[in-house]
Amino acid sequence: MKFGKSPQEIEHNRKDFLIAVYAIVGVLIMSSLVTLSIINGYSMLGDILIANSVFSLGLMVYSRISQRVRLVSYLFAAQGGILGLFLVVHGGIEGTGVYYTPALALALALIMIMLGITSMRSGFIISFIFLAALVTGLDTEQFDVYPYSEMHKSRIIIGLSCILIMALIAEWMRIQSYAAISQANLQLSVNANHDPLTRLLNRRGFEIEIDRMGGTDFPAALAVINIDHFKKINDEYGHDAGDIALQQIAEHLTQ
Repeated sequence: MKFGKSPQEIEHNRKDFLIAVYAIVGVLIMSSLVTLSIINGYSMLGDILIANSVFSLGLMVYSRISQRVRLVSYLFAAQGGILGLFLVVHGGIEGTGVYYTPALALALALIMIMLGITSMRSGFIISFIFLAALVTGLDTEQFDVYPYSEMHKSRIIIGLSCILIMALIAEWMRIQSYAAISQANLQLSVNANHDPLTRLLNRRGFEIEIDRMGGTDFPAALAVINIDHFKKINDEYGHDAGDIALQQIAEHLTQ
């Protein structure tokens, strides 16, 4: 994984890396489940898992080509949620589908939130919708729902609720930490590239800005400015007064 140089580049590469990991690991897990489904005569379940594997690989490729990690993350979240609901309601192979659902529920929270593409509020809303759909699916009698006992149904709902809540708490902590680190990095960059007295660019900052300039920044002008009688201000009123004069001139130039 290439981390990059700026916080924005690091965050983008992290998202792209996680999408690839989710896709590859998901395909490996679903491939093994496809084999078990075919052996046990669950052809529809096998077909659905194959379709999800192909969809996951397609999303990974699309993410690499288009760099649209936000859209891909939404689609991954939708896929994980729908597949998780299906495995619980359908039961998988003799009711074992529920054992894979915690991983899918966790992926739903991780993909939507840990990629940093949405807010905590939307994370709670998505989790609530997921759990509401799960409760509705387990209680309906109109579809081919696996006959769980009432005790097992309640434990499934409680277990998945705990996973989603812990994922949300962990992501809230990560968001706060990342914000603090980004702010500290920004302040260090400002301090390194600006004169501490006038807050104007120093030589290092000037060179960085020149390197960043593109065609739309030209034509441009470079002015070399001299302050008349600046030594006299320092001699007659002291260096503190000279510092104030520099700050006032810098503010005027900035405006």
